[in-house]
Amino acid sequence: MDIRLKGKMDGIDAGERIWETLQIPVIYLTAYADKDTLDRAKRTKPYGYILKPFDSKDIQTAIEIALSKHAEEMKVRERRDWLDKVLMSLGDAVITADLSGEITFLNPVAEEVTEWKAEQAVGQRSEQVFNVTSRQGASEVNNPMVTAIESGEVITFTDQLLLTTKSGNQRYIYDSAAPIKDEEGKTQGGVVVFHDITKLGPAEPIGEPQ
Repeated sequence: MDIRLKGKMDGIDAGERIWETLQIPVIYLTAYADKDTLDRAKRTKPYGYILKPFDSKDIQTAIEIALSKHAEEMKVRERRDWLDKVLMSLGDAVITADLSGEITFLNPVAEEVTEWKAEQAVGQRSEQVFNVTSRQGASEVNNPMVTAIESGEVITFTDQLLLTTKSGNQRYIYDSAAPIKDEEGKTQGGVVVFHDITKLGPAEPIGEPQ
């Protein structure tokens, strides 16, 4: 995409529109390397930026790199979309948080149980959305999500917990939490999976958290 085009729309505007509409990677060609032009181009996240004059090898190399990068990004996006669909369809409630403990995702079941809408919960502290105490609310417990993130270990409670919803209602739940790790094993966040058992009523304690 040449940055200088005839008409009201220049190449940067056109490239941005193409990406937003069709997700086709764009490489910019320009004879201008001024900071303002470069900053505008960078904001549209191009796959390359080639200064004139150039030869065919420059173009070929840039296109091959762009297509390879785009293909990998599409694979990642497809895997992410597939995972989102799986989490959205689960019968258990699922909440995820980033490394700082801020909520990043709630599935529909988690929305129903916690009474938090996903758009309201995202960015909130996990302790606020997943607000739990021991059974009957007798004592505080370490928040499973936070504990999993900080320890890097799976946290499972063998006794019921009491979850306080956004409106102040209370529900009995069983839950487990685990760290979310990258390919190098570094913790990137956490996930808690829980099941609302309020209809069953409180049960006798059967153990301590593992």
